[in-house]
Amino acid sequence: MLLTIKDDKMRADALSVAVTIAGRYFPREFLLKFFEEELSMLQGASIVQDWINEGMEKGMEKGMEKGMEKGRITTMREDTLEVLSERFGMVKKGLSQKLLSIEDPAILRFLHKKSVQVESLEEFIRLLENI
Repeated sequence: MLLTIKDDKMRADALSVAVTIAGRYFPREFLLKFFEEELSMLQGASIVQDWINEGMEKGMEKGMEKGMEKGRITTMREDTLEVLSERFGMVKKGLSQKLLSIEDPAILRFLHKKSVQVESLEEFIRLLENI
């Protein structure tokens, strides 16, 4: 009956409603097989396009948040190494690698503060080993 609707957009919208309702009662795999021929038509449905757009927006937001968080983490690492090298001279490669392995922003903030407060590079290394 839905396939007899003449207007392509209206037919696609009606199919998307049918699939949405069916999705409450049937597994996804079944629906994909059952509506296999209509899938390309469903992509033209305004509700499906809205879902796609919403998904893309959410994905972009998550990606931006993740990128910003990675940038903050990288900055905290670099700032900590810069403080240590400014205060104590050349920083050992092992120390840099250990610092680069830390992903937790709270720990990196703590280490950055400590890099300003410690009396020696050895003291910072001991602190880092305990994390």
